[in-house]
Amino acid sequence: MPRIRRLTPALIGSLLAPLALPAAAAPACSASSGPQQATLIELFTSEGCSSCPPADRWLSGFAAGPTTAPGSPVIPLAFHVDYWDYIGWADRFASPAFTARQHDRQRATQARFVYTPQTLINGRDSTAWRQAGSPGRLPPLTPVPAGADLTLGSQIDAKGQLAVTLTARLRPEAGGEPAVAYLALYENGLASAVRHGENAGRHLRHDFVVRQWLGPLAFGPDGRLDSRQRLALDGVDANRAGLAAVVESGDGRRYHQALALPLCTTP
Repeated sequence: MPRIRRLTPALIGSLLAPLALPAAAAPACSASSGPQQATLIELFTSEGCSSCPPADRWLSGFAAGPTTAPGSPVIPLAFHVDYWDYIGWADRFASPAFTARQHDRQRATQARFVYTPQTLINGRDSTAWRQAGSPGRLPPLTPVPAGADLTLGSQIDAKGQLAVTLTARLRPEAGGEPAVAYLALYENGLASAVRHGENAGRHLRHDFVVRQWLGPLAFGPDGRLDSRQRLALDGVDANRAGLAAVVESGDGRRYHQALALPLCTTP
């Protein structure tokens, strides 16, 4: 399980006073990954796809309780693609960047085509959601040693921007090959009243919706990554949002580790 800690202003000050650093130098909230791979779920979906709502509901089931599976935390991410927008309903959560992510996964897995709804678990195509029987369920998974150690931190500054820190170190399990990281800003509790297209008349609810996707961020020759990013929260409710980091091989063929962190909106 990831280790999450929240720091009060008083505690931040006491920790940083000996170093004579300003309190803003420390993230208000941070998490570190464990020795086993987290279970990464990537759902490629669209509000213009009539077969997607059941998969969306399955993914939302992980928001109802602890997102854990035997041996590892579960990190769900929903990428809304834009290639169904032409059939009558433009998905407001869709982005060409998310469609590009799906095509990247297609090339890495040597799949013949992309489709929706598509789920990938730890980088591999999976139909587990169809066999789940109820939302938020996964079959038992064999624990796998992580290929990287991650620490993710965030802090909302006085201007309402999100300062993100990601430090990562590759483990021997990564095989010594080049690696990259990605950062996702996601949001829960979103909904749309669809008026046109294949889902006309439906009220669709979504969770773990990726709102921003950054990367690839390259690791150095020493197998380490130290990244500082600043994200605008335009249109994103910080109280329902979170961050996720994903590390994979440079060619996308091997998944190494992922980590999620709800945004800290209060001290």
